[in-house]
Amino acid sequence: MLLEVLIKRVFREFYHKIKMVKLLSLPFLKISDKKLLKLFNTANKKQITQYFKERKRPKFFIDSKSRGIFIKKSLSGDQNVISNADEICSHVFDLLGSGKMDFGKVINWHCDFKSGKVWSRWLPHWLIRYELNKGFDIKVPWELSRFYHLPILAQAYNLTGKEKYFQEIKNQITNWIKKNPCGFGVNWKCPMEIAIRVCNWLLAFELVKAKIEDKNFKQSFSKSLRQHGNFIYSRIEKPHSNHRIACFTGLVYLGILYPEFKESEKWLQEGVKGLENEIRIQINEDGCDWENSIPYHRLVTELFAYPALLCKLNNIKLSDYFWEKLKKMFDFVGYYLKPDGKAPQIGDNDNGRLHILENYYNWQVNNHSYLFGLAKQIWPNYQPPIPKSVGFPESSYYIIRDNRSYMIMAVGEVGTGGIGNHKHNDILSFELQIDGKDFILDPGTCCYTPDIKMRNLFRSTAYHNTIVIDEKEQNRFYEDRLFYMESDTKVKINKWENTKDFDILDAEHSGYRRLKNLVLHRRQVIFNKKENFWIIKDILTGKGEHKFDLYFHFAPIGIGTLISEDKLNIELSKIRKLISEENFDIDKSLTIETKNEKSPNLFIIPLKTEGLSLEILDGWISPSYGLKVKAPVVKYTKIGFCPTEFTTILIPF
Repeated sequence: MLLEVLIKRVFREFYHKIKMVKLLSLPFLKISDKKLLKLFNTANKKQITQYFKERKRPKFFIDSKSRGIFIKKSLSGDQNVISNADEICSHVFDLLGSGKMDFGKVINWHCDFKSGKVWSRWLPHWLIRYELNKGFDIKVPWELSRFYHLPILAQAYNLTGKEKYFQEIKNQITNWIKKNPCGFGVNWKCPMEIAIRVCNWLLAFELVKAKIEDKNFKQSFSKSLRQHGNFIYSRIEKPHSNHRIACFTGLVYLGILYPEFKESEKWLQEGVKGLENEIRIQINEDGCDWENSIPYHRLVTELFAYPALLCKLNNIKLSDYFWEKLKKMFDFVGYYLKPDGKAPQIGDNDNGRLHILENYYNWQVNNHSYLFGLAKQIWPNYQPPIPKSVGFPESSYYIIRDNRSYMIMAVGEVGTGGIGNHKHNDILSFELQIDGKDFILDPGTCCYTPDIKMRNLFRSTAYHNTIVIDEKEQNRFYEDRLFYMESDTKVKINKWENTKDFDILDAEHSGYRRLKNLVLHRRQVIFNKKENFWIIKDILTGKGEHKFDLYFHFAPIGIGTLISEDKLNIELSKIRKLISEENFDIDKSLTIETKNEKSPNLFIIPLKTEGLSLEILDGWISPSYGLKVKAPVVKYTKIGFCPTEFTTILIPF
């Protein structure tokens, strides 16, 4: 037995040595100065700088002379760019909930500075593991090495002409290339990260290239771009997810913007073909991304739209089907945005973007409205859809709204081809905003690998605004499989109707039919637009006795049991005659009231309260990856036999 273990260990070590030698011999790791010069039809290094200044094509959506129309329309102001750039020059970064932190004079590209974990820069990328529950996060060095901050420096240089901004760009890229040899270290682990990095490098370079006189920098930069391109091309991620789309996006950027490389044509062809294929597979016909995540819909929209704009500017054809699907993606954004411009947090949210063009330190993670500026660059006459109640039956999102109130309900089965990588157990859950004020929220994501307890808590059924039966999950998932979920649940839409005065959604799911004593959960939502109140009826049918827990996760606001009884009576007098419930008596001890002095408020009134108990718990809301803030949770519990019902009235005041 011991001999067998030793033989396997020796074989494994030998295998990795051979693999390392093979990697080191790959052509994308080596490009001589002589070969590089040939790529640019020039005999010496000095002419490389002139070459980039004089070439008329390709076209880019940002240029160094005019700052580009897209940049002009997106910036919040020149002073904001310059002040951000000054802090970046001081190596101050804010990464995934860290708050502003000083990285010191020399940046360590391999460090999760939040935990102190450092990965060796000489460890081959294939030996790096996604370690779980160790308290450190591989996404932190990845986030820094995406170089979201580089376009900010480039804009500041373009605005002011101050050499310090270019020197910082040059120094950071030069240092990164030196400290991250191709194929080694944490920043070569994930092809998606490599692709996003190269897109931000190229964006910044296109903005300042006409002013750069440093021929040695352009030469080393070009070498590294070629390494990036060949690395992505040889390791395109296989599962159909946002990672795969990002790889094709990177190839399109490189293929168009660096046509001098002998590989550029194949990069471009592979990238365009890949984007065409993925938009067919991953984007449903109603325009929604198939990963069950609205924050990831934002990311995927960027990953398709930016390279599409680049293709359009350079007369590279994309199919009519591609453009139609892309427009539907933007339209979906227009429908799901709340009145305050923010997006609901349905599914995972890791703050993913392709580019950040403004407000580097304080961009609003859940504000997706800037996407319409990008849409207008593609279609100058594009107008977002007029917000209204609308259903997306293929993707299972239903938006119920008028000019004051907004609700979105998720009823989606496990997506991403049944993997459920970014799916939460949020079936029949919802978010509610009134007069621009959030009341009931999806708690978000918190984190991925550093803390599996938190990861699994935030994707659990109990961390959504729905009913949990016998403390079981709607869809099973496993403690150490953080991006997988069993497809246990089927959803049926019984009715969807929206009129001038009412919206009605009636849906059910079968996730609890797998219990020994099976249960079917059916939820009916009625929005009375005229009187501005909501009725939510949960009907539970099946067999046996069960424990039923109904959750409402509130935004970080004050709540308590009823104190404004006179105000409640006034509101109820308007709607008593409209509700046909036999038992309309209310229990003040079970009625919830929010406590905001200068904003709208909300009553939650349970009816049919026999056997019902109430707890107000301390919970968490994660407004951004890596952050969590305390927020109250309302939990109604009933133990009893099926069939049973919960009827709840929500009244804004």
